[in-house]
Parts: sequence; C-alpha cells; structure tokens
Amino acid sequence: MVDRQTILLVIIMVMLFTLPPGSDQPLASEDRAVLQKFKSSLIQSRKEVLDSQYWLGYGNLTGLKLSYQDNLKKKNVSLWPFREYSKKNPWKEREQDSLLPDEVSKRVKENWGNDPVLSGDDHAYPLNISGHLFGDFDVVKPDKALKPFRMRLPRYLKEYYSLYKQEKYEEERQRYESDPESNSPPQEIEGSKEKAGNITTYKEGVIELELHSLGYNFMNPELSDFVKQNPKSKIDDSVVVTMSMNLKDYPEKHDDEFKMLGVYYQSMGALIASTKSAKFEGGHALPHFTMNEENFNISKALMSQIVNVTDIEQEVSIDDMNNAIERSQDQCEYITYFQLERTDFTKDQLRAIDDELFSPQGAPIPKKLPQLEISHAILYSPDCGILLENKKSEVFSGLRSEISKTRSRQMAIGVLLLAVIELNLLLRQMKRCRSPGQLSNVSSVTVSLLGFWTSVTLVYFLLRSLQQSELYILLTCVSVIASILCLHEMRLLVGIFTAQENERGTNWWEILRGSSVEGQSNREGEDAPAGGNQPNEDTVAAPAPATTPATAAPQVNTVQQLSDEARYPNMIFFAGFALTCIAMMLISSITRWRISYRRTAEYVILIFFNSYWVPQFFRSTLKNRVRVFSWEYAIGTSLVRFIPVFYMCLDKNNAIRHHYDPVMAMVVFSWIFTQLFFLYLQDCLGARFWVKEKWLPEQYNYHPIISIKDLESGFSSDIVANMKPQTADKDLAICDIDCAICMSTLQVPVVSGEVSSVSKKNVDSMMKEVMVTPCRHIFHDKCLEDWMVYKLQCPLLKTKPYINGEWIESKASKTFDVVDPATEEVIATLPDQTPEEIDHAIKITRDAFDSYKKTNVVDRSRWLRNWYDLMLENLDDLATLITMENGKCLNDALGEVKYAASYFEWFSEEAKRNYGHTIQPANSNNKIITYKQPVGVVGLLCPFNFPAAMGARKAAPALAVGCTCIMKPDAQTPLTALAMAHLADKAGFPKGVFNVVLSSVESTPVCGTKFCESPLIKKVSFTGSTPVGKLLMKQSSSTLKKLSMELGGNAPIVVFEDAKLDQAVEQAIASKFRSLGQTCVCANRIYVQAGIYDEFCSRFAEKVKSFKIGNGFEKGVTHGCLINTRAIDKVEEHVRDAVGKGAEILVEGGRLSDLGKHFYSPYVLGKATKEMNCFGEETFETQEEVVAECNDTPFGLAAYVFSESLNRVWQVSEALETGMVSVNSGIFTDAALPFGGVKESGFGREGSLYGMDDYTVVKSVSLGNVYG
Repeated sequence: MVDRQTILLVIIMVMLFTLPPGSDQPLASEDRAVLQKFKSSLIQSRKEVLDSQYWLGYGNLTGLKLSYQDNLKKKNVSLWPFREYSKKNPWKEREQDSLLPDEVSKRVKENWGNDPVLSGDDHAYPLNISGHLFGDFDVVKPDKALKPFRMRLPRYLKEYYSLYKQEKYEEERQRYESDPESNSPPQEIEGSKEKAGNITTYKEGVIELELHSLGYNFMNPELSDFVKQNPKSKIDDSVVVTMSMNLKDYPEKHDDEFKMLGVYYQSMGALIASTKSAKFEGGHALPHFTMNEENFNISKALMSQIVNVTDIEQEVSIDDMNNAIERSQDQCEYITYFQLERTDFTKDQLRAIDDELFSPQGAPIPKKLPQLEISHAILYSPDCGILLENKKSEVFSGLRSEISKTRSRQMAIGVLLLAVIELNLLLRQMKRCRSPGQLSNVSSVTVSLLGFWTSVTLVYFLLRSLQQSELYILLTCVSVIASILCLHEMRLLVGIFTAQENERGTNWWEILRGSSVEGQSNREGEDAPAGGNQPNEDTVAAPAPATTPATAAPQVNTVQQLSDEARYPNMIFFAGFALTCIAMMLISSITRWRISYRRTAEYVILIFFNSYWVPQFFRSTLKNRVRVFSWEYAIGTSLVRFIPVFYMCLDKNNAIRHHYDPVMAMVVFSWIFTQLFFLYLQDCLGARFWVKEKWLPEQYNYHPIISIKDLESGFSSDIVANMKPQTADKDLAICDIDCAICMSTLQVPVVSGEVSSVSKKNVDSMMKEVMVTPCRHIFHDKCLEDWMVYKLQCPLLKTKPYINGEWIESKASKTFDVVDPATEEVIATLPDQTPEEIDHAIKITRDAFDSYKKTNVVDRSRWLRNWYDLMLENLDDLATLITMENGKCLNDALGEVKYAASYFEWFSEEAKRNYGHTIQPANSNNKIITYKQPVGVVGLLCPFNFPAAMGARKAAPALAVGCTCIMKPDAQTPLTALAMAHLADKAGFPKGVFNVVLSSVESTPVCGTKFCESPLIKKVSFTGSTPVGKLLMKQSSSTLKKLSMELGGNAPIVVFEDAKLDQAVEQAIASKFRSLGQTCVCANRIYVQAGIYDEFCSRFAEKVKSFKIGNGFEKGVTHGCLINTRAIDKVEEHVRDAVGKGAEILVEGGRLSDLGKHFYSPYVLGKATKEMNCFGEETFETQEEVVAECNDTPFGLAAYVFSESLNRVWQVSEALETGMVSVNSGIFTDAALPFGGVKESGFGREGSLYGMDDYTVVKSVSLGNVYG
C-alpha cells in the first residue's frame, strides 16, 4: 500500500537521525591549557584516594579542605592546611575535622550501619539493590541552624567559565541578528540562580531513587583486573552503586535530579552516596564519609579501583569539564545515607533467589519476593545547608530491577495478547464490512482514532525494545503485531476514503437529507440520479441494461481514479507518522510536568483516545444507518482498549509506575460505556432517534405536481420540447413524454394555475404512476423500480446462460424457478433453454477449442490461479448462494467453496506437469515419443448436492489440459454455476472456453441426450445416480465418447472393537450426516463389532440428539434442510419400512413442519437387517464376515474403516471392493485424492495427479531411422 519512494524516504530520515556525531572541533590554546590543568587536578585527586588513610583525613581534595568548624569560623581556604594529623593525633568524624556537622554525623551514627548480620542464619539485608525506590522526606530544621559552605570553583575554572559563557552569548547574539526569523534570541548571562536541591520553598516532598549495582569487584569486567593484580582488594560483601536521585515537592513544581556514586555494605544494609562536581570531589572523599575506619578501608579499595578505570589523559574531554563546572553552579552537593531493612531470608537464600532472577533455570523461588525497603534516609547538602530525612510514617520502598523487568514482561505479554485479539476482531469486522455501501457508513474519524492509538502503542513498545535489551524479542513481537494491526487499520481507512470519495464537496446537510449536490449526482458514474432513501448498504451495483441509453453511465477516467486511490495510503501514512511523532514528543514532555498539570493532561488524553465511538454515532445519524460495526467488534475493541487503562490505574505495582487512580479508571469506563449505550439506543430506536423531525430536511417528493413554472426553470429544453399536451384545459394539461428507461409514452399532468381539490386528487392519482428524480428525469414508476432491482442485485447472482463470454438472452418461451428449499421462496427465474440453443452452445464451445488447445500452459495455469483467488475473495457471496439454493447450513457452504477453490489451485500447478514419455522400442534405430493432447469439448453434468465443488472438480482438470467445457448444472442449484462462470470470466479465460447452459428438471433429459449424442463433444463427465449413468452410457455409445462416471455409493462404515470409540462416533456422524446424507460418499451402512455395539449406538444417538436443524443462515444451526419434497418422502418410506420390519428406534425424528416442509429431523434405527430398504446398522463378529457383507452390493465408491491395528486396516482396505477407503476419518475428500469408484459406482478419477488423464488422449510418435 505504501510505495517504494515513501519507504526510501523514511529509511533516509531514520539514517539521518541515527548518524553518529562528527569529530570534536579543535580547541583553542587557552582551552587546551585549562583542560590540561583540569586533568592534572583529577590525577592529583586520584592520587589522594590511593594514598589516603583514615587518620589523615580528606587530603587535598577540592571542596573538602575546610571542616564544618572551619566553615563556621570563616577560615580562608587558601591557608589550608589548618592542622596536621598523625596516628597519635588522627582525623576523627567530628565537625572540628569533618565536613559533616555533629548534628548530621550523630544522626548517621544512630541510624546507619550499626546492625550488621553476624551469622549465616540471620535474616540478611538485600544483596542486589538495583531497582527503583520511592519515599517521602521532611526538611529537618535542627535547633542549631546548619551553616552552608561557600564552595567555590578553582580560580582558573571560574575565569574560564565566565569567558565561555560570554563567548556563547556573543555567538548566539550574532546568529540572531543575522537571521532573526530562523534563530531564537540569545539568553542573557545569568547571575546567581536557584540551585537544584536548595529546598527553601517547601518543607516536604518525594525522594525517587534509581539504583544500579556494579556487582562484586572480582566479577565486574572493568574491576576484576585490579583484583587479579592485588588479590587482597577482593571485596565480597560490598559493591559500588551508581544512583540517580530525584527530589520533588508534592505538586512537582520542582523536580531536581542528581547523579551520584556510592558504596553499598551488604552485611550492614548501609548505602552511602555522594555527588561530585568541579567544586566538590565528593566521590573521592566518599571513604571518609563512612563513619569508621573499617568501612573506610572497604570503600577506599572500591573507589580506588573505580577512579583508576578512567584513562584521564585520553578519555576526559572539554565537554566533561564543562559538565562538571555546570553541575557545580546549578545544583547543591549532597552526601546521602540510606539504611535498608532486613529481609525474611538468609544470605544463601537471597543469593539463590538472585541467581534465579538473573538467569532463570527453573529453580523454585518464593512467590513473594523480597522488596527493597529503606528504614532511614539522611541527605545532607554542605553547600546549601540542607538536611533531609525520610518520613517515618510513610513507606520508603521499591522493587528490584529483575522484578520490575518481570512485571514489564508480564505487561508486554498481556499487551501482545490484547493486540492479537484486536487484530482478530478487526479482520473479522473487515470481512463483514467490505462493500462500498458498507464502508460509506463507517466514520473515518473513528478508524483514525483507533489507528492513531495503535500507532502510538507501536512506537512506545518499539522504543522500549531498544531500551530493554533483555525484553527485546517480546517487545519487538508486540511492535510487529501492533504494526500489522496498524496496517490493516490503514487498509480499512483507505477503503473508507475511497468509498466516501463521492462525498467530497458535499455538506452534512445534504448527506443528512440523503441527496447529492446538484450537478454532482453523476460524479462517480452513477447510471441514475441519487435521491430519496439510500439503498441497502449490502448491495452492489451491476452494469446498466443495454436497452437504457438515456441512463448510460459516463466514462470514468481510470488513470485518474487509480491516482486518486493511490494517494490515500501515502496521505494516511505521512499524516499518521507525523501525528504519532508529535504525540510521542507531547507525552514525553507531559511526563515532566508538575503532577496537577500531568493528571489533567492524562484525563484529556485518555478521554480523547477513548472517544472513538462518538464520530461513529454522528456518522450513523447522518447516514441513517445502524450497527455499522458488529457488537462483537465494538464491545471487544472497547474492552481491549480499556484493559490497559484498568491495569494502569488500579494495579499499584504496574510496570509503568503509574499512580493508583480509581477515579480515572471509572471516568474512562463510564465514558466508553456511555458511547456504547448510545450506539445501542441507535440500534434499538433508530439512527436518528435523538433528532427531532423538524430538525431534519424535508425529504424529496418523487411524485410532485408539475407546474409550467417548474418546466421553465427546472427541466431540460428537450423534455419541454417533446411534451405534447392532450387537453385544452387552461389550468391543467395532460402531456405525453417518453420514459427515459423504456422509451414508451407516459402521461404527465401539468398545471398552470390554482388547482381545485377535485383536480388535485386526480393529479395526485396520475402522478403515482410517474416518478420525477431530483435531476428532473421522468420515468414510469414501475420502470424505475424494476431498473433499481436490476442495478442493486448481487453481481454474482446471474439469471442468464453464459455462452461465449456473454450473458445471452434466451429465446426460450419456458422458464423455471430456483427455490430456496428452506423458505420455499423463489430466488430467481431462469430460462429453460431450447435444444437449438444447446446445440449452438456446443458449437461455440467446439469453435473455442481450436484456439484454446494452443494456448500457453503458463497462461492456463495463471487463469486457474486467478479463478482460485476470486473464489476466495467472493467466499461469503458464493456460500450465501449455495445455502439459498441448496439448503445446507452456511458453515458447510463456506467449507464447500474453499474445497471447490482448492481444485483450481491444485490444477493451476498440475497444468505445468502434463508430461509424456520417451520409449526405446526393440529397434534401436527408432524412438517412440508420447505426449498428451486434450480430448476436446467436455460436457459436464453436475448434481445439486455440491453445486460449487462438483463443477470445480470437473472443470479444473479439463481446462488445465486445454479442453473447453460446457456445463449443465442441476436445475435446482444452477445459480452457483452461473456465479462461478462470472468469476471465470473475470479470471481471464478466453471467450467460449467455459460455458453454462440452463434447463429445467423436465428438460434435463433432453439436454443430457444432446451432450451424449453430439459428435462435437468428445467426453462427458457425470455425477449422479447409477440408473441415469447407465442411460448416459447408452446414449454415448453412438459416438464412442470418453466418459467419467461418479455414481451411487452405498458406502459402508466398519467399526472394529479396537477403534477409538469417541473418534469413530464423531467421524461416523460427519460422514453420515454431511449435507443431511445427500452426498455420494455418505455412509449408508454401519457395521459395528458386537463387543462395542451397544456403547456405539448409545453415543451415536446422543450425538444425533444434539443436532440443531434449521435455516442454514441461522446462528448455531448444524444441519439445514433436504433439497425437495421427494427427498423427504423417500426418507419417510425407508423409516416406515424399517420400523415395520422390526427396527429399533434409538432416536426418533420426523418432519419439522414448523420450520418448513423440507426440514426433517433424522431417525437413528438399530437392529437393521438386509430385508430393510434402509439397511444401515448391523453387528458383526469376524473380519472376514464384515468384508463379505460390505462387498455384497453392486456399488463400490467409498468405505470407512475404524481400527487402531495397522495390519487389520491394511487387510480390510485391500479386501474392500471400493475405489476409496478412509481410515479413522469420516471426511477424506481433497484435491490431492484420486476420487472415483468401481463396479456400478462408476469409473474414471477426478482430482489428484491422475485427474487430468481422463481429459487427455495419448498420442504416440514413432521416429524411424534416427541414426541413419
């Protein structure tokens, strides 16, 4: 649907967006000097960490030269050091030496790291703390206020940064002045501004932590080399942690993010982390923040390895330096302490759980996995003088990453299932809604909203699949299903736009009225003007009658039409792509809004996305149509779309971490329910139930009183000129006008002044026989009604013979009716063709053979394949025809159409494999070559029971080898054959290659005789009764025709004791009652081995009792009606005969007169004997006995054997005198199966690789003296 240029453009756009950045610009000499000095300071800081001792203090680290007491005394940092430390006079954790005030260190010592795990049996702290945690904090105001540190940038960095900002400002200013329309105004150089984390305007808020453990140093790929070099540095109870911390106020006006580095002590459940910037080397000083020397040594070992990972000289760039400077200016520095709660598990148990979560092996783990929970949190900012603690009344907890990923996986699986369900619902809906009339009633806005939501879902999961590599396959599957769903919604939307093309330029008032804009009524090539009520949306217009020149359709510009339709996919794709990108950017932006704005936006977005039925409600009102979408689709799609909202709002542990909001779930549910309720009201009360009559436009009057003024202003001059007044009444004239359809005269009253009541009554009476359309064409009322019936009939419903590629008018004086056996209503009336017409059709078929036999086999293959495709495209319409004229249930009819189509598919491939042979005779100097030639014209005589399948099984191999065909369908079911002829014409077969003649039941013998005795027909293929088959053989003897006879069956079913009883019963039911027993391979006799006879009969009877007999179109019906009254009488005669001779009634049936005179509920009779006409069920003891019974019949079409013994199956199958044996199955027919019988069941094979042999003759060519 999307052309190559579109795809190429999208690929180029993606490539442009994903191209890596170019190399860094060369630095000025001043910048290089500053950067080098910055690198030197980092190297010095790293050395300080490596050489540090706990008793020596922080050392020469930026931002840590002053203790808190030094800060209080306002000492000058340039005079550092202020004191000397030694082992006798060590550095201690007190405000005299430390950055931390005593108030902070006291709180830390009381609540952090003072409850270690002492044994392996103790409840341990979490080992892996990677995950997300959420808690609440209070701003602590100690009795003695905390004084902020004045942490300043080193002078060289400060000077550099000032110059950097000034140059950036000047560059932006110059760019803006040169092109103000394309550039934004430069941002003024800011002075002091509010720092992130400087909490002064609120006293409480939310802490959000995202933790990522780097794992044990001896297992970490980047740190393990250090451990190998120094085994003593191996740490097995502490890990380095990277941490992202967000501090928010409750309205989320402020949301400050901090990137931190820390150490987690597993044995104590203690986590410490610190920020770092150009003014504060918190990461390097982290070991000294750990409160004691033991913790210091562990932290030092880990931090020494971390700082050594980076190659400062090679990896630190000017951007890194700028970022460090900007952090120092834009945010407060924080030192944080978090004490975790113990779990309910030991360390070994936790390790086993962690291993299973990290790499699932199927090991048992607890259902309730340990959460991450923080009992105490202390956050101190030295430069901003802020102290925060967690609220004790609120839980500070979260989930580990593995658990979050598990929930994400579960969510993705749920969405995948929902997407598959919605895709299935959409495909089923598209199957129901295919015609232009149906699509014109669908709201394009509704489908656009559904598709828009789908595309947003697609992009969301596609982006998540790139972020979560461990869920890549699953998330990609969701994206693929969503993309398929999106493409089908786009395909539906293209169909809607195309169907509603004629509404362009039409306002809603005209649509509501049901008429077109004047002058546009024929814009789409309508043969008649629009007006009045709209036709049923399920109808499809057929070609206009050739005898109606006045209403001939204008020529349609095919190229323009194709270009109009081709533009829709591109338009929809680009519009959808652009809107989806905008929506994703908007949603991404909304996630960063303050909570009040964000929640309002969520309500607006969810209400908008779930308003998809509102446009359909108004569209249905405009078009005055109800149930445009099936309730299955409407309710199913609504539920599929609501379930994610339900999950997001009501599951507190949802994977996307959406807040608990039952009000939002209720609002969205109520909104969706309200829309469905109003659609239901439309369904019950009418599409325009809510619109007052006076609001609606006045409907057009097709029988108006015509005045002279109307003639002068509204009618074309030729109509006025052709009017011939018949009276001399000064106020009323009766004028003769030619009807635009039949071209005969009609009388129209025309008034010139006031009309008396008596005259008005007469005028109204006369106008009832006249119809005036909005475009001022005048017709006989009956002519226009008949024409509309013709125009609106199903394109597959044909009522004329199909000869030489045309639907001909028969000269026959007699007709016959095709009657729906279920309702006894006449479906169509067809001509009963004369013998002369049949002779003419045979001659046409023979004339076409001369050219068709020379056609390329590739072309024949392609035409057959096209026929197959068209059969499936018209599956529903063909099945409907079969059910209407045959009476079988719709499911059986659908299966028959697919089965029939399979023959066209099979022989489209076999057509290329019609091989001959090369034979070496006794004379080595000669060669013999054989090849197969088409036999000639083939006459096909088809039965009523499978009106599509029997015709396809005969025609497909004949056409494949190069024969031409003339088909005579059964008089009771000819419509399916005519519909297939219509599809054959569309498939591309040349004229005269496939022809269909029609005859009534009474005239069928005459037609059969013509087929058999005509010297032009070289082969006859017949399916029917054995007596008729014998008659046809006699009639064909005069011309020695090649024959294929598929005749009576009398098929036995043999059920041995070792058979699977349930399977045998089910398959016997399928065989016996397929089409209510009206098939040639239907089981007529059931032989059950004595040991299982009673059980088989019991189960068989129960199955039959569950049948639902009824009209084939009714939902839930399993079996339809019999074809005619003769079939009913025959069944009743067999039942009376059997019961009179002692048969046991296992299930009582009989006529179902309340349904119709062709409905019959089946009997099941037991203890049948050979003397009974219906001889159908009997016990047997031995294999030899049952084989003899089965073969004791003149027929031999098919047999069924049920047994689990391979030896028995083979022996019985070989011994049975039938053309086909089905083992352990009641349905065996297939295009790949050679279908045919032996004895009086006929000869010849249809289907399979042998199927073409009966339609060919082998020609032998002997080449002599090949070698001279």
